[in-house]
Parts: sequence; C-alpha cells; structure tokens
Amino acid sequence: MRANGNLFVRNLVKSAYSLDAFPVDLDGSPEALINSARYVLGLFSHRRGDDVWKGMLQVRLEDVADDAAALAALGPAPPPALGGHP
Repeated sequence: MRANGNLFVRNLVKSAYSLDAFPVDLDGSPEALINSARYVLGLFSHRRGDDVWKGMLQVRLEDVADDAAALAALGPAPPPALGGHP
C-alpha cells in the first residue's frame, strides 16, 4: 500500500483514471467483505435500457441448521440455461 498509496485515495483515482475505486480490506471480517460487495453491487444494481433490478441476499451460515434453513428458503436450484449461460 505504501508504494501505491495514491490508488487508495478515491478523488485521485477518479481524476487520474476517470473511474471510481472502492478498496476492500480482504483481511477484514467476512461480514465486512460481504457488506462492501453489497454496497458496490447496489451502485450498479440495474441494467440500463430495461431497468431490470439485481440484488443480493445476505444469509448467515453459521451452522448446519442455518445451512438447511437457507436451502429451504431458496428452494430447488433452477435448471441450467441453454448454452451454459444464465
């Protein structure tokens, strides 16, 4: 980080590269990582043109009972799409 500290200053990155940067601490807690991912997804959560919205669901999977409850809530997996693409 010291060698490339400017890559962690959002305004500098935006002016230099014309994009938004959202650094994420991968050594943080799993919850913090998921919250960061949800935040970024929320920024880009719909498609232009048809405004179809996307989303994320946060499910705690701390033990076998939680796993079973999550699987029950999600229901059966959808069949694979033709050609292997969703």
